Amino acid sequence: MRLVFSNIRFKSLRATQPKTNPAFMREPASGELSALHQAASSPALRTDPLQAIDRQRNAYSPLERALLDFLHEAERAKEQGRWHDALHFLDSADALCTTYCLDAWKSHIAMHRGIAMTRLEQWSSAIEVLLPLVVHPPFRDDPSASYEILHCLAICTHQMGQLKLTETFLRFILHMLDRSDVRWVHTHLNLAGTYELMGEHEKAFQHYVHAAESARRLGNTHLEAWALIGLSATQLEQGSTQDVECMLNHAAKLAESLHDAILDYAIQHNRFMLKRVRQDFENFLHMYSTLVERVPNDEYRAKLWEEKILYDIMIHDWPQAESDLGEALQLPLTTPIRAQLLRLAGKCYLQQQQWDRAEFYLWRAVEALRACGSVEVYAVIRQLQWLRVRQHGEEGKGR
Repeated sequence: MRLVFSNIRFKSLRATQPKTNPAFMREPASGELSALHQAASSPALRTDPLQAIDRQRNAYSPLERALLDFLHEAERAKEQGRWHDALHFLDSADALCTTYCLDAWKSHIAMHRGIAMTRLEQWSSAIEVLLPLVVHPPFRDDPSASYEILHCLAICTHQMGQLKLTETFLRFILHMLDRSDVRWVHTHLNLAGTYELMGEHEKAFQHYVHAAESARRLGNTHLEAWALIGLSATQLEQGSTQDVECMLNHAAKLAESLHDAILDYAIQHNRFMLKRVRQDFENFLHMYSTLVERVPNDEYRAKLWEEKILYDIMIHDWPQAESDLGEALQLPLTTPIRAQLLRLAGKCYLQQQQWDRAEFYLWRAVEALRACGSVEVYAVIRQLQWLRVRQHGEEGKGR
């Protein structure tokens, strides 16, 4: 199931400046407050700090003006979608704060650096920058900023396959939000998708149900369609076809007016899964030849290969199964999805009684499943234990 993390919003720097006096103020001379100090204390600064400060720009020191220039350039770059440039200016602002001990601004700049790093897929760097901010007092009391930080951390840990951490951050978000907030529905969908990857299908099902009901109540057809896709996928992954066709028909009806290519593909992909589970192989192969031309990304390409490999195993077409596995494992995938393919490779070689190759792939699957916190690791370990007992039995017979 594709996670539907809502688009990361690079919230305006103007909306998140320190509400207290910035630390880069000059020391007042002869007991007089600087113009910047006065501006920082005014109501205008609290509503639009950069704009309020700009009006008295000439009164600032070169250091103060340099910091403002970096923030303005970062703001302009993010509005134009130039994330590398935005990060460059934010890094410069951060370096300036570090050099001259402008501590009051550092945490706010750090938040925007973390968001930019997330947009640039610099996952580990974003986590390093954002994680300390989770317990930072100003952000703890600012629900909007807390959401941005936790949301980016959830994305980064998910992409790095650290699903237990993803679950933690998403649960924090869930407790922050009201049921009437569309982000509450997004979070349930993302938690459900995370539980799917962790092999906890019952939990995934419950969160998809919550998401579907809430999206319907809010009148959000897009998220309701995604929730129905998730519900149907959870059913199919457990080998059940109950109500799946009804769910997919309803999702398709909701999607008619949305013109979302990935949503349309996801519905067709689940219909494709349904054909395999029902062993309707003629229509399965026909859909495969259609979907392989439309696959939108590597994640869905891997899922498509996975379904094809399961079909190959069902009809005992071992050469084709091995060929498809080779293609699938070459894709650049996150750890949880790669773990499923490695487990499938182990299953393929177990059924061919190629014990050494089966053991090789199953151990790799165990490593990947452990890394992402999946409960499915225990089933794979049991397979390895059975394989080890069988190998010892054969060695005993040989003696």
